Amino acid sequence: MNMFTPLISRKKRAFTLVEMLIVIGIIAFLAAITTKIADSITKSQARAKALADMSAISVALEQFKGMYNDYPRLNFHSDKLRAPRDFYSCLAGKTSMKVQNNQIVFVDVDRAKDDKPLVDITSIALGELTTDGVNIPEKVKYDNENLCFIDPWENPYMYYYNPSLTVGSFGSWESSTYILMSNGADGKGANVRSMFTNGIMPSDEDYRNSADNRDNIVYGFDN
Repeated sequence: MNMFTPLISRKKRAFTLVEMLIVIGIIAFLAAITTKIADSITKSQARAKALADMSAISVALEQFKGMYNDYPRLNFHSDKLRAPRDFYSCLAGKTSMKVQNNQIVFVDVDRAKDDKPLVDITSIALGELTTDGVNIPEKVKYDNENLCFIDPWENPYMYYYNPSLTVGSFGSWESSTYILMSNGADGKGANVRSMFTNGIMPSDEDYRNSADNRDNIVYGFDN
């Protein structure tokens, strides 16, 4: 009598279609979560970079005021093409302010080679502002008159200050300081007229009512 029982071969069971669909669904779900987390981190990093840039710019603005007794008299709302260039020129140490015939004027500065700009222009991204938008040059020439500071979404940082150039006059500008901001990832911002005409920031609730302003960053309010 044979004492050994022969082994019964078993076929390997293949995945069913339902099981494969479940696995694919799980993988897609995990990929979606990972993408969402990565996107959130990227947005947070960009926002942090914008705040760091604006912090450096604000320090430079205080230095500018210490040298010339006032902040640069520029308003991006009135001249969206020239003002960003002039703003860079002021903080890069290429332009100063002086009084002539009771008027505040901007004048070019002949800087010595060992002088440094008021802001570290190597830490803030620069773009070449054109009528068609902003170009990011491969090699930045710091003497390019069309350069401007750009946020992580490649739009110019916006700066607003009393545009009156008459000494001692503030016109309708009621704020004692400037407004510095970025329109955020969507590059959009609703026209809040009081900000640009008299320097008054609306309440945060009123400002965020517009969908275009919800991702905006206003230095001093969002940090």
